[in-house]
Amino acid sequence: MKHCTLTIIALAVLLLSCNQNSSKNTVTTHKQPVDTAGKQVRQVDLTEEQTERVKTIIALFKENNIDKIANRINYPLHREYPIPPIRDKETFKQRFNEVFDTTLIDKIANSKLEQWSAVGWQGVMLDNGLVWLGYSDAVITAVNYQSEIEKN
Repeated sequence: MKHCTLTIIALAVLLLSCNQNSSKNTVTTHKQPVDTAGKQVRQVDLTEEQTERVKTIIALFKENNIDKIANRINYPLHREYPIPPIRDKETFKQRFNEVFDTTLIDKIANSKLEQWSAVGWQGVMLDNGLVWLGYSDAVITAVNYQSEIEKN
């Protein structure tokens, strides 16, 4: 019994010491994004392929090419409740200005590659999740922005 108690104490000390930061002087300058379950996600630099996809999206928004942007949406594009999701290209074209107002268009069109980051299997995001692109393609999977039209 005495050996079991000593073993448990040794394991507890070992586990607690493994959970310590390597530096006590570490300062966090920005918050890490979190997934839908509230867990922190790890951001990494973009691969060459992802960089090209992001450049394509930026170019489409610089051109304000609604038809081509509509082809780069993963439908349905969910909106904040009670706003109904956008289920197809035609509806997207009709509601484009509701989702992508001039503020968001400018934000995407003028974004720098440093503002985009890959988040494992979850995809590529702009500015900690404002806009999400699919992992394996350059389709917009989520827009976590609400325009004034949608707010009203």
